[in-house]
Amino acid sequence: MKKTLILFYILSWNSTFASNLASCSIFNSEQREFIQKILPEVRLVRSNIRHQKEKLYSLHQKWRQHDELDHQDIQWLNHLAEEYKENEVDWSHLDTWKLFDA
Repeated sequence: MKKTLILFYILSWNSTFASNLASCSIFNSEQREFIQKILPEVRLVRSNIRHQKEKLYSLHQKWRQHDELDHQDIQWLNHLAEEYKENEVDWSHLDTWKLFDA
């Protein structure tokens, strides 16, 4: 169980290191196969999160400069809030932006 928790932590932290780890002798063949199988998904999720953070940061800067956002931007932000199960958001308040670490 400890190996699995450590593995998930490593995979979420650095997938390049994790792919090298997959060939490490501390894992049996089933575990190595599992690592190789989930690595593409881990990379995809990490990439999506990175893009979300970049867009969130960009919209936060836009809001700070203009004190408003267009309808399409608000829709994207509300969808993001739903995805992260934040139900009561008000993008005109700085505290909301802090929830998303923007």
